[in-house]
Amino acid sequence: MNGKKFYGLLRYAYSFGPNLKWYNFYKLEGSQDYFADIYWRLNPAVGVGYWFSDTPDWKANAELGNGWQYTAYRLETNNDSGQPVLVPRFFIDKRLIANLHLTEDFTCYPSLENFSNYRFRSETDLVNQITLRWALKIGYTDDFNSTPPPGFKKNDYIWLAALVYHF
Repeated sequence: MNGKKFYGLLRYAYSFGPNLKWYNFYKLEGSQDYFADIYWRLNPAVGVGYWFSDTPDWKANAELGNGWQYTAYRLETNNDSGQPVLVPRFFIDKRLIANLHLTEDFTCYPSLENFSNYRFRSETDLVNQITLRWALKIGYTDDFNSTPPPGFKKNDYIWLAALVYHF
């Protein structure tokens, strides 16, 4: 097998303050990407965020967390490694017309040990909310690694069409 990719995210956030614009978050990301020589990668992180806008037509927030990134490589091109990382994230959701939204979710993972070693994940989606629970999504994701293993590319681009269920 030479082409297998998985990404999952568990996340909890708790809003606080007089207007509930501030929040703290706890998350665990997991991924596997044979195209990038990643057998598995775990990213637990905690931090704080702020909602600049949270209306049906325009949502925007920013957050900053601290976490740990552990990567196990599939081949012997790199040693398995763990390192502390910052986790800044920016999110926007803009209603275009009717139930059609454009979203951007950008997360960066700079190493606290070496700032020239960083990754980012940028996910841009066009989402049409069909019902309260169901949506149709067309998306584009760029997973970037500034220091990939030898022989592997820095960017991994993904186009996605999905039927989404919100619960």
